[in-house]
Amino acid sequence: MIKAWGINAKYFGGICGQNYTGSILNCVNSGEVKALEWAINGMGGICGLNGGVDSSAATADAIIANCVNNGKVTVQGYKDGASEIGGICGRNNAGTTHKSMVVNCFSTGVISYTVSDTVPVPVISYCGSVVGYNWEKADNGKAIVSNCYYDTTVKNTLATAAVGSTNFQHVTDTL
Repeated sequence: MIKAWGINAKYFGGICGQNYTGSILNCVNSGEVKALEWAINGMGGICGLNGGVDSSAATADAIIANCVNNGKVTVQGYKDGASEIGGICGRNNAGTTHKSMVVNCFSTGVISYTVSDTVPVPVISYCGSVVGYNWEKADNGKAIVSNCYYDTTVKNTLATAAVGSTNFQHVTDTL
């Protein structure tokens, strides 16, 4: 189990926290990714953030491909809320000229939250069974989610779609 607690965490996942300009290929996460009682910007079964927060300086594409998440992604008792939660990636964020891609991935992990008596119900901005938030600048960079799937028989208390929210329509073949 990967747990995040303490001071505000930014991005974390079962394989990596942030993939700025690299490639995460052929990975499997079967462990639980769990956030406890503070604000998270992005968390996912494989990666918290694919791309950069401000990807205009990126020198290469950020890629997550052929990955599987079988692990549970749990938000427990947030005080401030979580921004982006996803079965594969919390946030897929493209820059000005480079792509951020999540392709050929599959998620069977449950995405859920629990609350304690002392902490209010978590505030989740964007949540998806594959990607929580798919974002790109209105330039040449593309945020792509393609040929990704999730197990619709898994009961998720947070995710109701493959992608929680997107500002461009580069989401294809997600079931």
